[in-house]
Amino acid sequence: MFFLFSCSCLYSQTNEEDIEQVKRNLQSDFGIISSWVNRQISPGVPFLTATSLGLPAAVCSSIIPIPGFEIGVSGNIYVWPLSLEELKSLDLRVIDQNISFSFKDIPGYIGLPMFLCHAKVGLIKNIDLGVRYSFISNTIKYGGTQLDFYFSNVGLDVRKRLLGGGAAGLVLPDLSIGLGGSVVSGKIALLQDYNYAQSDIVNGRDYIQRVSGKLSLSTEWLQISSLSAEVILSKGFIFVTPIVGLGYNFYPSGVLNTTINAVGALQISERENPSNTSSAEIDISGGDSASIVGVGEGKFIAGVEFALGILKFNLHGEYVFSGKKYAISVGGRLQFR
Repeated sequence: MFFLFSCSCLYSQTNEEDIEQVKRNLQSDFGIISSWVNRQISPGVPFLTATSLGLPAAVCSSIIPIPGFEIGVSGNIYVWPLSLEELKSLDLRVIDQNISFSFKDIPGYIGLPMFLCHAKVGLIKNIDLGVRYSFISNTIKYGGTQLDFYFSNVGLDVRKRLLGGGAAGLVLPDLSIGLGGSVVSGKIALLQDYNYAQSDIVNGRDYIQRVSGKLSLSTEWLQISSLSAEVILSKGFIFVTPIVGLGYNFYPSGVLNTTINAVGALQISERENPSNTSSAEIDISGGDSASIVGVGEGKFIAGVEFALGILKFNLHGEYVFSGKKYAISVGGRLQFR
């Protein structure tokens, strides 16, 4: 009897030690996944701040004493690649990276939509000054998963036309250079029902580990800034103006914070002795931070604008040479000049 009691106490103590180790492994998994998420998000978020408006090189000029003026809106989508192969290669102990967070069902890219409003005023000497504000806020629910995302971006732009305008504009194309600066803040939060099991060796024993409950992932970016320079060439033909250009984006600073949290139950069962089972309620978090400092990338811009008097319709895209990132925009503007 004493022997059985001693074995029971030993198993109880062993299970307590092992389940505490699994909790530590789970927290470590969260840190590893958070670091992976930051590596996937960090190439794209700064890109949101520095995309071109895709406007023709003809500036919103001033006719003294009346300045030119324009306002516009557009819908944009930003796309960049996502490394699922890297996710599958992560050294995780508890979380099954092949199915967690529905990652196995998503494509190998991230696509974020955004609405953008902008306004420009024409100054003297073929210069215009503009402001922009872009935002998105939405909640998507499917099955036991909820996705919330929000971000906003504020920026300033200044352009100068170097070529075109007046009588010369009847023959020559318009050529302009532009400089811009923006700051973006935002957050993506994923909440998902989670009930999966995975095997692992814990303190020399082969366990089936099961985590069930609510799993949440939150990525927040704080004051990510950008500077951009563009050279745009365009030529108007009655109602149509084709546009091409080159640009360079530079991202001086920014911080990404990702946190993963599990609230629910953790159960471990020894594979060769299923009766050796222990469970515990859990509320475990882990995360990682990443800084964006001094990153730059070149881009190609192309588009077309259709004009109906003061009403302009614009379609343009841009492609970043490094990282396979691109953006597509459709919009309209009213121009008074």
